[in-house]
Amino acid sequence: MVDNIDYPVPEGETERLNKLMGYDILDTAPEKPFDKITQLASTMFDTPVSLVSFVDEKRQWLKSKVGIYMKEIPREISFCAHTICVDEVMVIPDTFEDKRFKQNPLVVNYPEMRFYAGTPLRTSDGFNIGTLSIIDNHPKEFSQNEEMMLQKLGSLVMQEMSLREDAACDYLTKAMNRRTFINLLNKEIKRANRHGAEFCLAILDIDNFKKVNDEHGHLAGDEVLKAMSKLCEHNIRLSDIWCRLGGEEFACMLIGTDAENANKVVNKLRKMVAETKVKTDKGDIGITVSAGICEYKDMEVSELIENADKALYAAKAAGRNQVCISE
Repeated sequence: MVDNIDYPVPEGETERLNKLMGYDILDTAPEKPFDKITQLASTMFDTPVSLVSFVDEKRQWLKSKVGIYMKEIPREISFCAHTICVDEVMVIPDTFEDKRFKQNPLVVNYPEMRFYAGTPLRTSDGFNIGTLSIIDNHPKEFSQNEEMMLQKLGSLVMQEMSLREDAACDYLTKAMNRRTFINLLNKEIKRANRHGAEFCLAILDIDNFKKVNDEHGHLAGDEVLKAMSKLCEHNIRLSDIWCRLGGEEFACMLIGTDAENANKVVNKLRKMVAETKVKTDKGDIGITVSAGICEYKDMEVSELIENADKALYAAKAAGRNQVCISE
C-alpha cells in the first residue's frame, strides 16, 4: 500500500458526518432499492463495477455493490473521498494518466481500476454524504449525456435516503426520533469501548409542560416543542447529536466531552431556553428546562439513560431550570 496518500476534506466536515450518522445507514444489510440502482448503473454504462457508497470519518463503506467483493475502502485511498468534495460528476477516463491516482493501490492492485465516474449523493441541505460510482478495468470516455444520466441515478439513491430520513425523524419537531438515537448511542458506546473516546448523554425536560397545554392548549404546546427543538439545533455544538425522546423530553449526545464540559454546553442551552419567548396564537410563552447529564463509563445504554434520568429528576427536585450531573 502507498504511504501518506492525502485526500481532501469537504467544508463543514463535522456537520456532514453528523448528517450521515443521522440516516443510521452505515453497516446495515443490503437493501433491494439500492441494489436495483447499482445493477441498473452497470447495465446502462456497461461497466463491471458499480457502487453506492457512504464516506464516514475513516472509510468508504459500500452499501450496494456490483462486481466487487470489498465491503469498505480506507478513506485515504478512496476515489469517492475526492468526489464528495465536488458538486458535479467526477470522471477519470484513464487512471494511469491521473497523477492523483496512478499509484493508488486500487489501480495497481485489485480491482485494477482504469476508469472511474462518480456523482455525489447530496442531501437537501447541501452535504455530500456519499457517491454513486461506476468502475471499469479499461479506460473509457464518458459523455456529458452519460454524466447527466449518472446524476439522475444518484438522485434516485437520495430519494431512498429521504424516505429513510423521514422514518428517522419525529413528525412534529423534525428532530431525530428515539429509535434512531438509541441506535446511535449503542454505536457510540462501541466506539468508546474500542478507542477510549469520551462522550456524555444529557436528557432535558421542559418544565411544567402540562401547565402549558392546560392553560394555552395543545396547539400552543406543539409550538413550544418545535421551538425547543430549534433551540437544541442552534445551541449545541456541531459535533453533538440530539433527538426528541418523547413527550416534552429531549436528549443530546455530546461527543468527545467529559461531564464538566458537557455541563457548560447544556447550561448554555438552558439559559437560551429561559431567555426565549415562544410566539403562539395564545400569546408569548416563556419556558425553562431541567437537565441531567451522565458521562459514559463502561455501561449499557439502559444504565446510561437511567443515570441521566436520575440526574434530571434531581434537577427537577432542586427547583427546576437547573442542570445536574450523575454521580
